[in-house]
Amino acid sequence: MPETRPQRRRSTHAVLSNVPGPNRWWQTSPAAVPAAASPRQKDLRFYSGDPFERFAFVRYAIIALSIIAPAIILTTSKMSSGVVRHDWSADPMQEVRRSLQSGQQDTALASLKAEAKRSPQNPEILRALATLAADLSPADARRCYHQLNALGLATDADYAGHAALLAKLHDFTGAKAVLTNISTAAQAMPQAHYARLSIWREAGDFAAVADTLEKLNAQAPCDVEIVLDIVRKASAAKTSSELLNRIEASLINSLRHWMSTGRAQDVLALAKQMATLPVSNSVHRTHMAQILRNLPGTPVQHRLAAVRFALPNQLSAADQQQLRTDYQNEIAWSGGLSPEEKENVAAYLQSQNEHALVVALISEREALTETKLFGRRFDALLELGNWREAGAMCADHGAPLQPHSRPLAHAFATLQQGMSRSHTVEILLHEALTSSQRENRALDCYAIGCAALDHTLPNLAAAAFAAALDISNDRAKTLHAIVRSARQGRLPLDTLMRSLVGSPAMQDESIQESLIYLSLLASQKVDGMLAVIRNRRQIDPENVYLRFLEALALSQQGNQLDAASLLIPLPQYRWHQGEAAVLASIIASAGKIDRSSALIQQIDPSQLLPEEHTLFDPWRNRVSLGTGLIGSIGTK
Repeated sequence: MPETRPQRRRSTHAVLSNVPGPNRWWQTSPAAVPAAASPRQKDLRFYSGDPFERFAFVRYAIIALSIIAPAIILTTSKMSSGVVRHDWSADPMQEVRRSLQSGQQDTALASLKAEAKRSPQNPEILRALATLAADLSPADARRCYHQLNALGLATDADYAGHAALLAKLHDFTGAKAVLTNISTAAQAMPQAHYARLSIWREAGDFAAVADTLEKLNAQAPCDVEIVLDIVRKASAAKTSSELLNRIEASLINSLRHWMSTGRAQDVLALAKQMATLPVSNSVHRTHMAQILRNLPGTPVQHRLAAVRFALPNQLSAADQQQLRTDYQNEIAWSGGLSPEEKENVAAYLQSQNEHALVVALISEREALTETKLFGRRFDALLELGNWREAGAMCADHGAPLQPHSRPLAHAFATLQQGMSRSHTVEILLHEALTSSQRENRALDCYAIGCAALDHTLPNLAAAAFAAALDISNDRAKTLHAIVRSARQGRLPLDTLMRSLVGSPAMQDESIQESLIYLSLLASQKVDGMLAVIRNRRQIDPENVYLRFLEALALSQQGNQLDAASLLIPLPQYRWHQGEAAVLASIIASAGKIDRSSALIQQIDPSQLLPEEHTLFDPWRNRVSLGTGLIGSIGTK
């Protein structure tokens, strides 16, 4: 037994601490007492559970493998940038199909090019690449067709596709030569007809286009999207009415086929293109209206397009008024429109230049609650040249912030209050014009020109109008609006024409006749303009407007009798008030005021340019003096 401590006495004394000897138990050292061995006593040792700590060689082996493996891959593989590599041993087209289904055409094209390089003699890969690359990479498609031909594996369908591709590249000689390789038995197949259609469409041979469409329709109606494009191009090329009727009949046939075979949704997807199509035949216009009214969901904007197709393509003044009434009735019949529907309706009306209807459709208070409706109303006001109301909209505290035209909105919001000084006005408008040009906003430039005219800044107005004409995608429409504003704001034409010197718009064929008219009114290069007019009349002798321009040029040269002979009898045309004033003045100047007096009395002088006033006012004043003086007027 281990030695125990002696029992402590009940009474102790301090002196006891000085007692020498081993009896002082509190001074006994524990180390001096040997401990007895216990059978339960064990040593405890702790080991790490991390294998990398227990087995260090595993850690070093993994580090070495992570360094060696990439080195082996880099040294043994053939890497080339920009090349997509796949294992297509099972199905070479599997990855291509998957990319096309996900909309990744560029990836599919890269994959096909890589496989074509690996298998240059595989006709399936070459055909697939040629088909896909026809739009994305015509050069690759062309090489594929040539490779198929060199291998002797080209089929009649390959020849047809090759010819269509060459037609797209305007290599008409090559396209026709490739078509001769098609076998006689396959000449009537749809692919061959489509190839010929591509050739004639790109070449502008609409007589051959009409024949090919009719042959295609005898087998299966042509693709609607192709015929829509053909109708638009044929109308722009001023094709004869007989050919237009044949092409339009093919379009109606194709549309009916799609509608009757369950493809109404496909027609709906193209309805926006159909709504603005220049169909001339009244029967075909009626069919177009019926198709648009039978589309799934009957969207209100397409019903409005049907209303437009119910009237002739060329509208008289009475037809225009009737059309606006029919538009309003159709919108009222539709009931309360949602913001999305109203935005679609406004977009269609703007495409038809019915900007006043857009302003009436969307109130200012409603526009402040919807960003898209605000943008539609704002643009419609700018189209009308009503910059003050547009500025008032932007000045409202609740006006949504537009992603564009911010300097313009700030300038108009400031100027509409009418308290700015002249130099402040010019600075604001000049900054807005610079920003609008940077944003390529032709409409903004036009509106700035209108504001500059209202503030009597003709040079700034002419510069803004010239910028609008340069940027515009529809220069004929823009120039018409500019001339209308110039008539209202009394902008001198020589100022406008000087701003257009060197402009790319001067080379635009769609506005050449209007530019010639403005140049003649401004008495600029009259002899040169007369030569240009006569050359154009030789090409298009039935053009009534060119006949009027030649008469104006002769009148500016002082040859009044020859000028009047071109206008008597009065040619049938939709003359503007300004053009009618010039026409009546030319006839009166030749001593035939009695034949022009009725026309003179119908003209509104407020709609004339200053140069038109110069020609017209003397004769209007004489007519207003009475018929007694008219008979005594001789040739000037």
